[in-house]
Amino acid sequence: MHDTSAKTPDPHSKTIFTVGYAGHDRDSLLALLRTHGITAVADIRTFKRSSYWTAFDADSFGPFLRAQGIAYVFMGGYDGWKASAA
Repeated sequence: MHDTSAKTPDPHSKTIFTVGYAGHDRDSLLALLRTHGITAVADIRTFKRSSYWTAFDADSFGPFLRAQGIAYVFMGGYDGWKASAA
């Protein structure tokens, strides 16, 4: 009997993962991204900088990821996140 419950993944389908950086250093987060085959990161934080986790400031974390072969774009400030003061 042939098992028809397992489907072949669609090669055109895309999966979006979410991850937080709290509790990680750059190397452990990089290892996590690589473990799951992540090739690009879209940073959706409202602000580029963190007063607590400076290793993940967009201006330094982006180049770090790119040097490791992972695309990076900061997308903060787009609709859907924290509203700006009026």
